[in-house]
Amino acid sequence: MKNLKFLISLVSFIMLTSVVYAQNTGILATNLSRFPSTWSVTECCGWTGIWQRRPNTNLFDAQWRHTNGTTASDVLELKSWNNNNEVVFSRQSLNGQYKATYNPSNRTLTSGTATWYPAGAGWSAVVPPEDEKGKVILPRRQM
Repeated sequence: MKNLKFLISLVSFIMLTSVVYAQNTGILATNLSRFPSTWSVTECCGWTGIWQRRPNTNLFDAQWRHTNGTTASDVLELKSWNNNNEVVFSRQSLNGQYKATYNPSNRTLTSGTATWYPAGAGWSAVVPPEDEKGKVILPRRQM
């Protein structure tokens, strides 16, 4: 009898967890359609980068450059996005997390933290401006 009660409790827990996961996944998928796909990121300690979302996924290909010329790349996964627009990304190679707040009106991520940063360090991101017809390339001036 104890085993049956335990089994029923376990099945109920799994079903409830599946429903919550499906709801969260649905919210994340809905929000991603409004989430810009390219970010210009300024990070702690001299790093800048570009995060580019893979179409129709929550994965981002990220590339960084340090002020000393060192480069890095990684894959990020948008893990969560709550009703307060707080987002969490996981960074695969560092087994760490980025957290920030998304502001849809000005398309920025602010108040960013990362699990591997020194205390008090942060990051932010903006959507780079782009013309509807593509990037504008100015002609070189003749000297």
